[in-house]
Amino acid sequence: MSSPTPIHLVRGSDTVLVADAVIELVDELLGSADRSLALDEFTGDEYDLGVVVDAASTPPMFADHRVVVARGAGRFSKGDDVAPLVAYLAAPLETSAIVLVWELAPGQQRLAAVPKKLSAAIESAGGKVVATDPGTSRGARDSWWSDLFDKAPVRLTSDAQTLLRERSGEDLSTAPALMRVLESTFGRGSRLDAAAVEPFLGDAGDVPPWELTDAIDRGDPAAALDALHRMMHAGG
Repeated sequence: MSSPTPIHLVRGSDTVLVADAVIELVDELLGSADRSLALDEFTGDEYDLGVVVDAASTPPMFADHRVVVARGAGRFSKGDDVAPLVAYLAAPLETSAIVLVWELAPGQQRLAAVPKKLSAAIESAGGKVVATDPGTSRGARDSWWSDLFDKAPVRLTSDAQTLLRERSGEDLSTAPALMRVLESTFGRGSRLDAAAVEPFLGDAGDVPPWELTDAIDRGDPAAALDALHRMMHAGG
């Protein structure tokens, strides 16, 4: 296979969306490789980036590439913390791909910004950044949903897409997992309409504030009351 991208930085504030993105990315990077031979994972607060670099610097045995996953990396917020990784990215091993999961570590209350030196090293090495946050504007949300539907393992009709978006509201974190459930139930590549998808959807979630203001602006009291009810009661 061709040389993998040396590093992928996965970041976001929603732990479920981050976890889903990591699952999808690691599966893609591993391909048909044996996970027990080609995958190294580090988690918790006991490891440092030196051991991650050591793993990435080790040529794979009985596999043609190695994937090294470092979870809870948000605690490496200082320049000294990321120095070993910055140095490694100056000349990364061609057979290794690092997945750096920029998320809260156990006991961490606030997610720090990625150190500038690390961001620059990732860009210089040709790394990729996977931002999982869907954004807060209507345009950003539309783009997030379009990307999800384009990459989904099943094909949803327009009415199914509309139903999923309406039912999800502000709670987008369940949508990627739902796609995997639909794939396991109906098969990869299946085309599904709203009637097929509806039994897999839970209660309606919260909605963004513009749903309420738009309904008020167009003089639709029923839609406005529905939006207000969902904003006040969805998710308890």
